[in-house]
Amino acid sequence: MSATYPFRLPESYRFFLGAIFAATLPFLAHSQANQNNFRDLFDGASLDGWEGSTDYWRVENGTIIGEIPEGEQLKQNHWLIWKDGDVADFELRLKFRLSGNPKANSGIQFRCQATDINTVSGYQADLDQGAMWLGRIYDEHGRKLLVERGTRVSIDEKGERQTETFAAKDPFAVLFRENEWNDYRIIASGDSVSVEINGTLFSELIDRQSNECDPSGQLALQLHSGLQTLVEFKEIKLRQLHPGEHRILDSKRARSPTGQHLMRPSPDSPSKANPYPTNQTVLQSGPMDNISSQASKTFKTQPWAI
Repeated sequence: MSATYPFRLPESYRFFLGAIFAATLPFLAHSQANQNNFRDLFDGASLDGWEGSTDYWRVENGTIIGEIPEGEQLKQNHWLIWKDGDVADFELRLKFRLSGNPKANSGIQFRCQATDINTVSGYQADLDQGAMWLGRIYDEHGRKLLVERGTRVSIDEKGERQTETFAAKDPFAVLFRENEWNDYRIIASGDSVSVEINGTLFSELIDRQSNECDPSGQLALQLHSGLQTLVEFKEIKLRQLHPGEHRILDSKRARSPTGQHLMRPSPDSPSKANPYPTNQTVLQSGPMDNISSQASKTFKTQPWAI
């Protein structure tokens, strides 16, 4: 009686699959290392490490809540300031929900200057319920609106601006998840800042303006003045980047053959064959002319690859 052997793939197939697995390992390890490098800024139970007025900020059910109750009006902006250091080159990820009056507004201050809980200036990644502000980049108490959503703005040393549009601004409104958690992501390094919400690139800034750009500063969450508002934040995570790890290409810099906007390679990029090494962030946003109709309420875009 002949012996029975387990099924074996042909040698050429085994070699091919083994090569694919071996090539994938460095990327998996790099991705896992990035995940492990995130630091939780919120303990889920208290406002330890944060400074703000308990009249407006509290913790419930594992979330930070900023609220203007129904029937009341907030006359000026208030902030909840993270007190455990400054940020410069970083990636910030968090989840948020926002409800209340149609103009309810909030924001995430980064590299900001906080005089006190009522006075904060500097960069702000905006958020509202999708109508106007969601995903914009603003300069609080400074240059005001810097980047409209769907655009990439480069500001030179003298303050001259060049704007490149990669998508129409209005369809972005459908990406806000009403009554659900939304993902917010900010990456900043050197002169480059990118804002992504729910997996889609919203805006990018290259800021070199003398005496105006902020290479470092604090983090804060905003409760905007106005009528009834309920803003919630959770899973607030921060990862430090190496200087120059995230760099944005503008219209004057090279693009990939597919039209995707990529970072400038760092000076230590090893070869033409692999000009974007795995220790850098590659933004795969594309010109976004493949936006589906508002009726379907989806964007067909590629996520950022870390």
